[in-house]
Amino acid sequence: MQVHLGQALLPGNRTALYCSSDGPCLVFATAAGKVLVHNPHEASNSSSSSRGQPHLNINKQITALAAGPLLPQCPERDVLLIGTPNFLQAYDIQQNRDLFFKDVPDGVSCIVVGRTGSATTPLAIVGGSCSVQGFDSSGQEVFWSVTGGNVTALALADIDEDGQNELLVGCDDADIRVFKDEQLLLQLPEADVVVGLAGLGRCRFAYALRNGTIGAYQGGTRLWRVKSKHSVSCIAAFDLNGDSVLELISGWSNGKVEARSAASGDVVARDSLGSGVAGLLTGQLRDAAAAAAGQDGSGSAVELELIAASSEGELRGYQTHHAELQAENPGDISMQQQALIDLAQKKQELIYELSSYQQQQPQQPQGVVGALGIAAGVGLGAAAAGGAGSLAAGDIASMIPPDTRVDSCIALNKVTLSCELTLRTNNASVIKAALIFGEQVFQGESLFVRPPQPSSSLTVQLAPARDTPVMLLMKVLVGSRTSQVYHVFELEIELPKYAMYAAEERALPAGPPASHVSFVMQHPATRVASWIESRFNTKPNVGSGATSLDAAFTCMRSRQPLVVCAATTGSGGLRVRLHCESMELAGELLQDLAAYVGVTELNSTASFPAAMEQFKSTLATVEACSATRSLVEGDTAALCASIKAGVVRAEDARLLGDMAALRRQHRRLADLNRDMWGEHSKRAANQAELVQGLKAINLMIQQAAKLRVGPAQARVVAACRAAIKANNLQALSKVVCEGSAAAGV
Repeated sequence: MQVHLGQALLPGNRTALYCSSDGPCLVFATAAGKVLVHNPHEASNSSSSSRGQPHLNINKQITALAAGPLLPQCPERDVLLIGTPNFLQAYDIQQNRDLFFKDVPDGVSCIVVGRTGSATTPLAIVGGSCSVQGFDSSGQEVFWSVTGGNVTALALADIDEDGQNELLVGCDDADIRVFKDEQLLLQLPEADVVVGLAGLGRCRFAYALRNGTIGAYQGGTRLWRVKSKHSVSCIAAFDLNGDSVLELISGWSNGKVEARSAASGDVVARDSLGSGVAGLLTGQLRDAAAAAAGQDGSGSAVELELIAASSEGELRGYQTHHAELQAENPGDISMQQQALIDLAQKKQELIYELSSYQQQQPQQPQGVVGALGIAAGVGLGAAAAGGAGSLAAGDIASMIPPDTRVDSCIALNKVTLSCELTLRTNNASVIKAALIFGEQVFQGESLFVRPPQPSSSLTVQLAPARDTPVMLLMKVLVGSRTSQVYHVFELEIELPKYAMYAAEERALPAGPPASHVSFVMQHPATRVASWIESRFNTKPNVGSGATSLDAAFTCMRSRQPLVVCAATTGSGGLRVRLHCESMELAGELLQDLAAYVGVTELNSTASFPAAMEQFKSTLATVEACSATRSLVEGDTAALCASIKAGVVRAEDARLLGDMAALRRQHRRLADLNRDMWGEHSKRAANQAELVQGLKAINLMIQQAAKLRVGPAQARVVAACRAAIKANNLQALSKVVCEGSAAAGV
């Protein structure tokens, strides 16, 4: 199927498939604030223009569009959900009525419809500024949680095989969060902003990043990832090859549509549209008569289709085993050409490698075998020529000893405020260059280092911007000083999560920071010491009898201190105190420690005076902005009434031929218009300040929740939401500091 709408489509969650009693319809947003409905079952001409298409005038910027069976009593009929920067509208196209019109101060950036967790009815789940909300068919809020950044992607998928969908949330802080109801199950850090999520079945889900990366997880384990120079427009799940296993379908900015295996990431099919892909949908847009009869023109049953929509309005549909998206299609030879190019490249590499071996083999003395073998403890790969010249006969000096080894280590440098990766050979062989791959460490995820003067050691400075563990993969080129043949050593080393924190041998002169979080664990101090050794790459001092622990660090990024203290309590537990100025850092440390020792529920008490003062100031600002918003809306309404009355008077003066009165009314209307522009500027500035304040509140609640683990975390989020709705600032501050104890649980 191929259709041209004659209307440009906007990318980014603004295209949806709406199912009604007449059959599926395509709905899409325009830049003019309209929602157009394309019904192929009524249109006789598939390329008709949008002039005759039914449409909705929203008159606002449309930020998200979705459709789904929100009505429990009518599961066969979808509801259209329209998101703008300020509100969410649920509209029933078939009955031409609004279900609800909800003010959403956090904004709407993406929408998904379905059941999640213990919900018994479908929900319209909305992502906004650092928050996620769920509304039922009447517009009542039944779900609310916070995130660490603006929500950029949403999806529903069962990733733990319990028969209930989890909520997948992607944010602009480059984290993927998985929620079971209000409880945070997983938090997976990525390298860039998450722009797409899709459930793949069998506990798998796919993700797409702004930097052109797509990949898949099974539970919390990454299965694979690939990166392209083009940007990802959208992703979807569809069984394309008929094996009852969903494939990952990705649409790209250059118009390419790819289908990849969910398990391995291998490309199984590929096609290309005439322009960038704006959306990927699943449904059926063929003839209404065939759909109603359950037959198509060929007599086969009507099946679900994958529909790719381009930014220029082209629609292309693919069914399972559809020829247009298969590599065997004679008209689409891009995959064959790419395969031939890859095979030719591999052939040249193997020929070159073989010739390098043949050049060196006659020159090796009797008994010398290891120059091209496996070095001790390190995989020694193929030899690569470093120039056009070949080895002279008898030039044994160009060979490296058979026991050559490359060692690696990571250490902190307090002078350069960075980590240093040191590569060193165990003999006179020199390192000519090194290629290092590190996600979230280097720009572009890789770094090539070639020292001007090769030596037996090479030092590379690392300064990761985030606290996340990274496995560094290295290819080190080693040879003799005069050799033009390089031996490639492949190594890997893990950069610890908190590698940018330098251990202090002595106590901090100013003592530990006053801000801290305190909690009790039923684990010995040696477990905390093991965690510190694993995450900070240092061994802390454990007191006699393993009953206490003290460790002090300084962050190389902010120069802020961090102190970890632990001591046994009278009841046999271990009280741990994390002293630092940042509530966000304290929450990250607590969550990482709890995951390391296997704690599933943990409450804590916190004291962050500076953060709480800032929080109270933010709450006061939001309250003032809300009051100002009401006043500005009242003034705007009064101006609108005056303008309407002035227009009527001006028209009356024109009909009566009273030109003097007409001029007076036009001057008055011009003054009112200027006043209206002024009120609009005030309202826009107030709205921007209000949104920033709400974002700061949501971030504070999210940080307070991360100071707890498991159900205690969900209770804190619910208690904070209840306190905000009741405008009880004292209760809100108490919940943030005391957690579940203040929530009455």
